[in-house]
Amino acid sequence: MSTQYQQSALSPRLAAQLALGLSARCKCPHLQGSLTAEARALGLTTGEIEASRQGRSFDVRDATALSLALALQKSAADIKLHRAKAEQFGMSADLIAAIEQFSHDFAPRLEIPEVIA
Repeated sequence: MSTQYQQSALSPRLAAQLALGLSARCKCPHLQGSLTAEARALGLTTGEIEASRQGRSFDVRDATALSLALALQKSAADIKLHRAKAEQFGMSADLIAAIEQFSHDFAPRLEIPEVIA
């Protein structure tokens, strides 16, 4: 992950989980391999890596962050719903903004539709 995410409200570990979830549709072995290696280096277990690829987490806050990141590729209604859930779980506005910025910045690496603002 870029240093800018390490200095934001996102922890490097959460950034790795978001990258895994956002990249799940990308079948590029190089990208998947590098994301997996980075996640392992940050201490994610095989189970956590696989859960992240499925848009899930064993931690409810991380699962909420993943859901928000993935919703940004969908409709405005999905985004509104998942932002509200993130706020309900006590995520700060800075963390929500960091998740949204990460998703926006990561999308071009995957050649997937631009995230909705």
